Amino acid sequence: MKFEVVTIFPEIFDSFLQGSLLGKAIDRGLIEVAFSDPRDFTADRHRTVDDTPFGGGDGMVLKPEPWVAAIEAAQARSPNAHRVALTPAGQPIRQADLRRLAQRESLVLVCGRYEGFDERILGYVDQQLSLGDFVLNGGEVPAMALIDGIARLIPEVIGNPGSLGEESHQDGLLEYPQYTRPREFRGAAVPEVLLGGDHQKVADWRTSQRLTRTLERRPELFRRHRLSERERQLFAMPAGRVYLALVHHPVYDKAQQLVTTALTNLDLHDIARSSRTFGLGGYFVITPITAQRQLAERIVGHWQSGHGAIHNPHRQQALSLVRVLPNVASMVEQLTENIGKKPLVVGTTARRRSGQVAADTLLTRLATDESAVILMGTGWGLADELLEQCDLVLTPIEGQSGYNHLSVRSATAILLDRLFGLRDQS
Repeated sequence: MKFEVVTIFPEIFDSFLQGSLLGKAIDRGLIEVAFSDPRDFTADRHRTVDDTPFGGGDGMVLKPEPWVAAIEAAQARSPNAHRVALTPAGQPIRQADLRRLAQRESLVLVCGRYEGFDERILGYVDQQLSLGDFVLNGGEVPAMALIDGIARLIPEVIGNPGSLGEESHQDGLLEYPQYTRPREFRGAAVPEVLLGGDHQKVADWRTSQRLTRTLERRPELFRRHRLSERERQLFAMPAGRVYLALVHHPVYDKAQQLVTTALTNLDLHDIARSSRTFGLGGYFVITPITAQRQLAERIVGHWQSGHGAIHNPHRQQALSLVRVLPNVASMVEQLTENIGKKPLVVGTTARRRSGQVAADTLLTRLATDESAVILMGTGWGLADELLEQCDLVLTPIEGQSGYNHLSVRSATAILLDRLFGLRDQS
């Protein structure tokens, strides 16, 4: 693998390339690193590589002539190279990117500086990458990170290639906790499972720890991981500890008056189906009106154990999650008794209010074995008196249009997808 680095500060790389595994890999000819300095492609005595921006503004912008010339010089030495610009405007680098880039014959890494590239320079690269959602002084540090991350994937660079198999991000999960001697350090002991010699138990513990750690620290990665059957057996899915409550009182009407809304058949069926799809522990319908509770129980009963259960077993699975209760307090009491501890009570609203948290905050709380019940309001939303009793209130579901009047069925499906929906790996 050959790396062609385009930078005005090639000396920054000296000690980095001489040390440890990279230095050994270079000595053995496993990787090669060459440099192109845009200053070498200037015509003025000051070797100018930047200029003031058209349209005004602070800082200096990198000039296209010397930078494109340096890129072309690097590509002339490595005609099949894949060209990458390192810029804060690029896509954050992921392990999957490193694996793909490691399959290339050579790479040209273009290190930005100052206020960034003249946009025309970027027409001479194939891809733009960044180290993350933050700004550095230049692209040299991201280039080093790419070289280091890619080099270790090249055969023979790492002494023990087996160590790559269970590293963080290798399969989309973070690595499990590691321990070495002594067995106890300042009161913190090594987990007993690692000391017993049962390799299967150790493997199962490590799998469970990887899933828990990823959920707690990087919920967005957890949502991209499709659990295997074995992982489902070892790991208590967070969705199974979450319950949904459709609240018909106390809620607001259009005039912001407290009301009790009427039950709808669509809400019963569609929210039950969403709850079943995402693996929730249960779905409560909350209404203080006796006749409405009886109606809900008749509808649900038809699908839970009546003719509907035989006619449509999929709907039976969904409606089997439904329980009907008169108020939120009785639901929390029932869940506390069943679970063994009080669940987090999580409110939702279409309105902005202080102290709201994003869905990922709830997801990380669930990584610590907490349970939760999410209150969804009917009408024009949950009353403030109910929201003030909640442990957490989630931020609204909003679009760019400024229109914000989703049906409770739509809002529920979107929220559950944000919390528990699988994401594409690409």
